[in-house]
Amino acid sequence: GKRTRSAGAGGDRLVDIDLVVFDIDGVLTDGSFLMSESGQEWKRLVYRDLDALTQAQAAGNRVALLTAEQGPMVDRIAERLSIRRVVQGAKDKLEGLQTLASAEDVPLSRICFVGDAERDVPALRAVGVGLVPSDAALAARRAAKAVLRKGGGTGVAAEALAWLARRQTRPGPIR
Repeated sequence: GKRTRSAGAGGDRLVDIDLVVFDIDGVLTDGSFLMSESGQEWKRLVYRDLDALTQAQAAGNRVALLTAEQGPMVDRIAERLSIRRVVQGAKDKLEGLQTLASAEDVPLSRICFVGDAERDVPALRAVGVGLVPSDAALAARRAAKAVLRKGGGTGVAAEALAWLARRQTRPGPIR
């Protein structure tokens, strides 16, 4: 199989990415949720990611959310992160990525996908750059180009955007 490097490893080849796609559960969150007796759910996001995603988009970068979850929680998260490109209910992440790629007119080779679960493996392998948090499923870590230092819900988006910015073939925004 393909060797997975730590995100801190030197000598990474340059990348050319036009769209960065984030899974929510296990990437932007730690993969857990709180639930009240009435069934209301809460998820925890970190400001480090909120700030990084806001700055990335302000600089002209294209970012999207791709999640198997569906419903008002996903809508609220997308709204809070000011992300308008959202595919929800995507049990098949590769199919969801293909939908995004087509809608954005970006080949899969110019997409970075940040996922964490076994079901993300086909998508992580199909894109130009697949990144995973440090606590991702083993199969996802093996399929990724790099394993980030942060665990899910602890600043993975910020780290992924910085990782990409250091490796872009062209100056300026990732796009």
